[in-house]
Amino acid sequence: LACLEPSRYYLLCALTRHIHLLMDPQREHVVDVSEVCAGFARCLSLHAHVMEYLSRNWSICWKGCGVEGWFLNYNYTLDNARHLRFHNQE
Repeated sequence: LACLEPSRYYLLCALTRHIHLLMDPQREHVVDVSEVCAGFARCLSLHAHVMEYLSRNWSICWKGCGVEGWFLNYNYTLDNARHLRFHNQE
């Protein structure tokens, strides 16, 4: 998980955190959490059991995005290259 692209990492992290919060045994829900996980899993091309595992064990699975620094440097380099090309065309 730590090797996911940062935008995908944080989106999946937020989604599974939201589902994790729905798992509060004190609250009664209209839809079972496993059904919610199955629905999202299909949209994300994940197996339903994987989605449910990520949601139930949220704090264990989401320790941080390990490649965020690399992506920041990569995007910075791309932005600089675009900026230079734009100014060279003027």
